[in-house]
Amino acid sequence: MEEKVYIVTLYKHEDLEQFYNEMSDYHLVMKRPMSRNTHYKMTEEQAEVLRKDSRVWDVQLPPKERGIT
Repeated sequence: MEEKVYIVTLYKHEDLEQFYNEMSDYHLVMKRPMSRNTHYKMTEEQAEVLRKDSRVWDVQLPPKERGIT
């Protein structure tokens, strides 16, 4: 399956460090330590798994990929 860049948003900023460590198998595209958002390259199946993580608020394609300009 094709990998795309997804924005992963956590509920709490305090969860970022542990989350970064656990995401070492994913391709990090952009780490934004001042934000709860991190960009990772992954498949849609991987995105679905992450959406079930209780720390994750949302996993979305970037706005441009969703047709938002």
